[in-house]
Amino acid sequence: MPGFKKEERLSKDKEYKKTYQGRSCQNAFFILYFIPNHKKMSRAGFVIKKKRFKSAVLRNRLKRLLKEVYRLHKSRIKGNFDIVIVAIEIGFPLNYKEVERRVMDLFVKAGIV
Repeated sequence: MPGFKKEERLSKDKEYKKTYQGRSCQNAFFILYFIPNHKKMSRAGFVIKKKRFKSAVLRNRLKRLLKEVYRLHKSRIKGNFDIVIVAIEIGFPLNYKEVERRVMDLFVKAGIV
């Protein structure tokens, strides 16, 4: 079972800033930023702002769900990208299926799956 390894994460501020300069796609709940990279795998980062989501429990749950959606679907991504998913609103029940549906809609809309 593939995991979400350290090499597959965006960790530095400059990596996030570079990704924000790339293409973007959004729906009512998430913004997807992505840029092709020259690594042998796609990398991802997740942003859930404290100002928007006050509850730490909610922020952590949402981040876990986003990581799980990415982990399970990363093999479907065409090419190698640096990807940042920013949560902007939660207007649906916070369960895996709903988060997966919204994120996969974004991936399809962006043309990376």
